[in-house]
Amino acid sequence: MLYLLAAIAPIMSLFALYSDVGWIQALPILYVFGLIPVLDLVFAPKYESALSSANLDRLLYAVCFFYLAIWSLFIYEAGSMGLVEAVIKGVNLGISCGVIGINCAHELGHRTQKRHQNFAKLLLLTSSYSHFFIEHNKGHHRNVSTPDDPASSRLNESIYQFLPRTIIGSFLSARKIESHKPWKKNEFFHLMLWQTAFILAVFIVSGLSGLVLYACSSMGGILLLESVNYIEHYGLSRNPKGKWYERVTPLHSWNSDHLFARLHLFDLTRHSDHHAIA
Repeated sequence: MLYLLAAIAPIMSLFALYSDVGWIQALPILYVFGLIPVLDLVFAPKYESALSSANLDRLLYAVCFFYLAIWSLFIYEAGSMGLVEAVIKGVNLGISCGVIGINCAHELGHRTQKRHQNFAKLLLLTSSYSHFFIEHNKGHHRNVSTPDDPASSRLNESIYQFLPRTIIGSFLSARKIESHKPWKKNEFFHLMLWQTAFILAVFIVSGLSGLVLYACSSMGGILLLESVNYIEHYGLSRNPKGKWYERVTPLHSWNSDHLFARLHLFDLTRHSDHHAIA
């Protein structure tokens, strides 16, 4: 049940949605960037898994459906907000977009069953990052820790240099991966159609304020994801071997076994195994 801690961020976002009190509006940010790091400094890292994979799946879906309900409520309420309020509330929602929306989509996107993959694509729509489904699975895992991977940060590369490179590069990489396919089988083309329709639906429901909230929450989720990518592969590289590179090993990702970050991110921080046995 410990993985249900991941639901705390959207619960705090819900409090922030209906409050005009400054510190309550800041609760999601204070919790994720304040309390969780402090708890992980206080408690020793925990190496063994907290749950079996079967139990994890049920909890993963429970948290995802809860997140989708909160996200939909934010979009609906955005119709009555001013633009400034939409920005503030969008930043609050962005924490949940990163912690659950993109992160859980990342987990489900690795499954082979279509129902898991389609749900992953739905989650990514809420953060305007649909192309991540293609680039991460077909690009990042193949090219990790090489110059061809936009999601691998380089030695001495600052996060401010990395973020625009990875955000733009990931989009271009996803388009390139599918570029050889005709439009009927081109998954990038189809995902972009769904993403465009999704944005249009938000505008129809909540107008300009809804789009502003959606844009701010999406950017918050994307920045969280790519900041994690920056840390997980910083300065690591695979040696050239023939026409390609050596195979991916646990040495090509950084790990963190700190318990509270692990639980909130469904063990994403244990990244070496994720890449070595993708």
